[in-house]
Amino acid sequence: MEKLPDIEILIEYELNSGETGNLSLLPREYFDPEALDNPEALDVDAEPLHYDTAEYLDAAPADLRWTKLSIRNKDSERTLSYNTSYWHGGKNQITAKTEWSEGVITDEAITFSLITGDDPSVNHIVRTVAKEGVHTPVYHRVFTAQPDGEEREDEIM
Repeated sequence: MEKLPDIEILIEYELNSGETGNLSLLPREYFDPEALDNPEALDVDAEPLHYDTAEYLDAAPADLRWTKLSIRNKDSERTLSYNTSYWHGGKNQITAKTEWSEGVITDEAITFSLITGDDPSVNHIVRTVAKEGVHTPVYHRVFTAQPDGEEREDEIM
């Protein structure tokens, strides 16, 4: 079996109660098993098991104020972080993604997920990326719950 790269994964978090904590994960606990099948290609941006950091914790999104996920590959000198704030009972999130290579920021993005209404629920997802230091929208979709249990998807951009 090929040796996995030296990757550190840390999740820091704060609950709505003010309690803070952190959780260190091994690559096999964080990454999707298929990503682990190719250790040579494994890096900070490999497919995770879960996209919402809250799913790695023993806390529901409704109980979280924020999470900070940091993935650092000591071999490639790449670091990826996702900082997420939760509100509206954990239904709404804003996530800032930053990627560094050899200490220089190579990618920045912000994603908003806002759920409004209860019947039907409407979820707006807006993603921006930094281009020359200015965040520019690159994705805006609205998902509206339908009476038949399906979702209607409308692209705004």
